[in-house]
Amino acid sequence: MPADYRRDVQYERSRTSRANPPLPLATDLLDVLEDLHDVAQDNLDGSCASFERLDKAVGRANDLINAAGPALATIHALADALSSGKDGTWNMDGALVSFDSGYQVGGVVPPLTNPTFGETVAFIERALQLRDTGDLYLGAWTDPQGQLVIDISERIFSRVAARLTAFNRGETAVWNWHTKDSLLTEAM
Repeated sequence: MPADYRRDVQYERSRTSRANPPLPLATDLLDVLEDLHDVAQDNLDGSCASFERLDKAVGRANDLINAAGPALATIHALADALSSGKDGTWNMDGALVSFDSGYQVGGVVPPLTNPTFGETVAFIERALQLRDTGDLYLGAWTDPQGQLVIDISERIFSRVAARLTAFNRGETAVWNWHTKDSLLTEAM
């Protein structure tokens, strides 16, 4: 195993161990909203909910807001970086990355072209849901027509595996980390 591969993997593992906590699950958010709704409905119906029940519901809401804060900050920082027009690759923690070896293959999901900020945020949230399915990264670049393209790509170390993956995904090019240049898949 090449030394630069081991170094890159060790660096990424050390970064991901300090990753931001994931966003609260939708079910957690719905539970809190349901609790708050029930308390409000009881008050509207004249049955005055207990202070303890209201305090508990508000406490759970605050806990969710506090838990989501760091993850939301990362998502918005990533959205700002991806929307900036700067070409690059970012890990799921929001850090711009560069490696000495391997290939970056897009097409994990259909890319976005000239997305709005809201579309970019939604795309990042989707990427975060996929983060455990592979060595995934977010990328942004300007295509030959001058349009901003944002995608989710996978880091693959073997040239043959990168070419096969790109072919299977319908990708016309992959990023070569060693040469810091795009390679057309038919030329690989």
